[in-house]
Amino acid sequence: MKEESIHSDGLPHSDELERSVLGMMLLSTAALSKAVASLDEDTFYRERNRHIFSALSAVYAEHGTVDLVILSDTLTKRGVLNEAGGITYLADVATSAGSTVNVVHHCHALLEKAARRKTIGLADQMKVDAVSDPDNWFTVAGKYEAELQSITGGSKVSALEHVGQFAGDVYDSLGKNRIGVMTHLPWLNRKTNGFQKGEVVVIGARPGVGKTALALGFALHAALKENVPVAIFSLEMLRERLIKRLIYGMSGINTKGRVPTEKEWSKLGAATARLERAPLYIDDESGITAYQIHARADVMKRRHGLGMVVIDYLGLIRSVSTRGKKYEELEETMQAIQTMAKRLECPVLLLSQVTRSVAHEKRPPKLADLFGGTTIEATCDIALMLHRASESLEKGTDEYKAKIHDADISLEKNRDGENGLCSLYWNPETTTFTQLNLDDDDYAYVRNPAEPNEEV
Repeated sequence: MKEESIHSDGLPHSDELERSVLGMMLLSTAALSKAVASLDEDTFYRERNRHIFSALSAVYAEHGTVDLVILSDTLTKRGVLNEAGGITYLADVATSAGSTVNVVHHCHALLEKAARRKTIGLADQMKVDAVSDPDNWFTVAGKYEAELQSITGGSKVSALEHVGQFAGDVYDSLGKNRIGVMTHLPWLNRKTNGFQKGEVVVIGARPGVGKTALALGFALHAALKENVPVAIFSLEMLRERLIKRLIYGMSGINTKGRVPTEKEWSKLGAATARLERAPLYIDDESGITAYQIHARADVMKRRHGLGMVVIDYLGLIRSVSTRGKKYEELEETMQAIQTMAKRLECPVLLLSQVTRSVAHEKRPPKLADLFGGTTIEATCDIALMLHRASESLEKGTDEYKAKIHDADISLEKNRDGENGLCSLYWNPETTTFTQLNLDDDDYAYVRNPAEPNEEV
């Protein structure tokens, strides 16, 4: 009689399949290694089978092989021989597989059933939380989406592939210039070859120095010049204010506190018309989690395509965890952002503030000055530190006026290239940064130079 794969509690499983895989592990060292590499105790539904798998894994790790006698002795030493079914059941397991040919297929089948069980458990818990915790539902739902993605992402028996499958393609690509999302700063393009897919790019600076302005410059150039769909998550600033900044930057006109002239209206209208056609999308909801950002960016990718994500800024991303330990919450958030960049296959620009010591010491910020520096340093692929010397000076003084347009961008971390420092010109009227000087090597990296009256 064929064994039912659904137990009375409604959870998918197969006793026969579980015994078969354990039998294959006893039958062959090769099968044992494949199973240990892809499965864990939770893959097995029956408790006795979980005990057996755990013992097999431990013996394999210590000796590299296993047999029925060693397995029985290990279970006895652990005091779980009876829970594992006793000698009789072990003998039944040892004879349940006549061949190890289908071990990979059988492991896949077990993983699928385990994934189904986890999904059912997740759905049950979602139902409970949806009823009992409605005020916090969007946060909870974002966490569940990430957990569901982890379930569906774990279907491979092994992610390890032989290097020979990829070496030839990599060799062929060595002569090609892998272009990422270019910026309006040729120096930065030369150093990075553009922001690459899956990269986390951190932009750090003191409050008020221009992190948002720099990121908007990158976003606008990507959308207008590269035709790259960009998602901006503004956790601090309303979208109307962001759009006003974009229009000012594109037109070169700031009409704050006054009515535009007829000529200015014309330029502002032309900039607005271009902006309306740009593949630029803004979400200005505050207090959202990294999981929610991921989910919303994923929706955009399916609907409109997605080439870059901008998050302004790290300190305002709400952690799903309520553990109260800032370091652990930051680590969780950074891991979620790193996962998002890889799964969405686009660069993620993450703005971050720096510690107060930078202002007190009146110096340019370094990578270690980022809040949670070591965590961010380990996670990001590129780190850009922005500095304006005038912010350390008393406003209105001659020295302040002399340096008000001076800015520097320091490439503090560049995983695939060299670091460096570049001088920028800061326009406070239009809140835009442009590169001050172009070296001979920079000209080859100028992409679609800005049109008249545009600074991005």
